[in-house]
Amino acid sequence: MLAPGEHRNADYYDNFTVSSKLGFDVTPDFDLGLVARYSNTHLRYTGEDYSTFPAVPAAQQSASNTDEYYGRATAHLVSLNGGLNQTLGVAYTRNQTATLQPQTPESLNSGERVKLDWQGAIRVSSAQSVLLGLEDARDTIRAPISASIRIASAYAELQSQLGGHWFSALNARYDDNGRFGSKVTYRIAPTWVSSESGTKLKASVALDSRRRR
Repeated sequence: MLAPGEHRNADYYDNFTVSSKLGFDVTPDFDLGLVARYSNTHLRYTGEDYSTFPAVPAAQQSASNTDEYYGRATAHLVSLNGGLNQTLGVAYTRNQTATLQPQTPESLNSGERVKLDWQGAIRVSSAQSVLLGLEDARDTIRAPISASIRIASAYAELQSQLGGHWFSALNARYDDNGRFGSKVTYRIAPTWVSSESGTKLKASVALDSRRRR
């Protein structure tokens, strides 16, 4: 609570965001897509003055300014009369935050991510389909230090319908982390559905194995 006549800091937060989503059908079976977003935020807030005990609100405001860019481009192809559905994507994210507090130098945090991914859905039969995917992501810190990490991944999922009531999903995923090693995870998830009431009973069992470098 402010004492009578004490100056009040008008804390505030501004957020400016603009985004766009575009799509273009090259052929009936091939299309391109683009999603882009830019955000610019400004935060002014009153921190604590620890020169006294107990601490009191600081006389000067602190500031935090953030710029964030995000974009993702995709190419989508349907082939084999709908039996193979593929999507190739590339995404880029960049974030930069500058923080300024009274009596301290400005601190800057900046980083980016580049990610490539491919996903293919294969219709094996009317009761079975297979989902395959590959991902490669690289995260980089530009400030206050310089560092990066890369994660390469692959996954597969078999979706099956067993009769009129049973469904199952069998998954496997492999992740190779450039800093922490590789890991394989598995999951099986059966589902029973009542056609009369629509009731669904689900179960899921998962396990993993890890190899450290």
